[in-house]
Amino acid sequence: SASSGADLPSPSQQKSIASSPFAEFRSVLCMLPLRELEMLATASMNSLVTLWDAPSGRRKRVLEGHTKGITRLGYSSESRFLISGGFDFDIIVWNPYVDGYILRLPGHQATICSVVLVPETPQLVTADVSGVVKVWDVRNFGCVQTINVDGEQGVSRVVVDFTAKKRLLAAGRSIHVYEYQHVDNPDLTDDTPVAAAVYNATTNTIMTASSHHVRIWDVTTGALSRICRNLGEATSELTCLVLDAGERKFIIGDHAGAVRSINFMNGEELQFFTRRKTRRRAPPHKDDESEEEAEEESESSDLSSCCGEKGGGLSSFKDAADDEGDDPAHAKEVSAMVYVKEHGVIVTASWDGSVCVFDDVEETELMLLRVMTGAHEGDVTCLAYSANLSLVTSGSSDGVVAVWNFEFGSLEGTCDQHHGSITAVNFLDPYPALLAADSNGTFHLWATPPSDKAFQCLAAWQAFGPFSGGPPPPPSQQKRGGGGENYASGAVVCFVVVPAPTELKEEEEEDGDSSSSSSSDEDETSRAALGGGVT
Repeated sequence: SASSGADLPSPSQQKSIASSPFAEFRSVLCMLPLRELEMLATASMNSLVTLWDAPSGRRKRVLEGHTKGITRLGYSSESRFLISGGFDFDIIVWNPYVDGYILRLPGHQATICSVVLVPETPQLVTADVSGVVKVWDVRNFGCVQTINVDGEQGVSRVVVDFTAKKRLLAAGRSIHVYEYQHVDNPDLTDDTPVAAAVYNATTNTIMTASSHHVRIWDVTTGALSRICRNLGEATSELTCLVLDAGERKFIIGDHAGAVRSINFMNGEELQFFTRRKTRRRAPPHKDDESEEEAEEESESSDLSSCCGEKGGGLSSFKDAADDEGDDPAHAKEVSAMVYVKEHGVIVTASWDGSVCVFDDVEETELMLLRVMTGAHEGDVTCLAYSANLSLVTSGSSDGVVAVWNFEFGSLEGTCDQHHGSITAVNFLDPYPALLAADSNGTFHLWATPPSDKAFQCLAAWQAFGPFSGGPPPPPSQQKRGGGGENYASGAVVCFVVVPAPTELKEEEEEDGDSSSSSSSDEDETSRAALGGGVT
């Protein structure tokens, strides 16, 4: 019909196709309209795929590659791939604009009976008459799953149903139904724990990271839009997820310490961040090897000098520069990540006790800018960045909150009055203060540079009950992770700092104009805490 895409040939044009000297003289087994290209693809027993111009009815191209008759055709409008299968057991991928095929997909041992592109996913489903069904990832054309349909009668057709329930139906003498996305508990977001969730304002979607995949949800309807599967290594589950400044790609960290950037639209890996200074996707030319080695040696020396004398440095990765391979960004699990939109860099923290800063460049060369170590004896558990103060803060399982100079990577100081693992930290911009929560349900409000009360505890309170007894004793006098009688047993997992209402800010400004300008930093941060709130 006219509403379904390209206009079909007129009766006279249809007659011209049938009587054309290029018409198929052997049995045509399947036809497929390529509406976006205004073409018609036909396949027949002569082992050829023929592309016809729909408006004129003329033959445009003949694709040769099969050795026997072709039974099924499929087309991906997103990737512009034409896919065929037939009696020679082969699945062949074509570019409609090129005469030769792109590649063959081996694995079937019987005649191909179905070729299905799953809508809104990068997946291809193929099946043969012996009952073998294969699922392929069209981004790299790797086989991600093989299903052997039960029964001795084989399969004559496979259908993927996305109308009501997402199911795969294999039909022969009997019909076998497989759930396309099996969820043990449909009331949950995922069958495995959700490690991270972020909101993409550009696409109005929510992204959740779990196990080895990222699910993308439509905020308006709450429906699952698509799934980016098999991200990272098969042995390492995802632990962190952040979006870049343009929200067109996302960065993931995993249990093995690897950090990768992924294309938001198709789930393809774009970059792999390594502890080495640089990493090139393509090997250099022989003539450029000596020049590149000299350049990397020069850059490595510059990196060591820019990390600062206090805390930062490359000592923990001293062998990284000599490593021939692509080592991950961290030696242990990536526990926290922050994307600094103002500078286009990624700040990562790990259980190895280090904080790294990477330059999120679009080229083939990836830059490790700084490595900050020396403040934490335990695992780094959380991270925050202040654009106003140009500071980075990290909390760890040993109850220490460290404050770093973002520009130089130096350690400014530590806050060590927590008696439990630090679970969440956040700056109270624009005030020189940060808020930290621990596993015993206690909040501490700390002053930060440039305040003259930097690294002093300004206030402390209990999250889930009355707080008494003053500030908690230092970690050296408390058992790690242990609780006291004055502290609640519930741990603070995360919190959000709510800004003060506009009316209150205006009143504070008016009061500040009428009063002396010698108010203390403690009063100022107290107004910040009282003016807004913590959730």
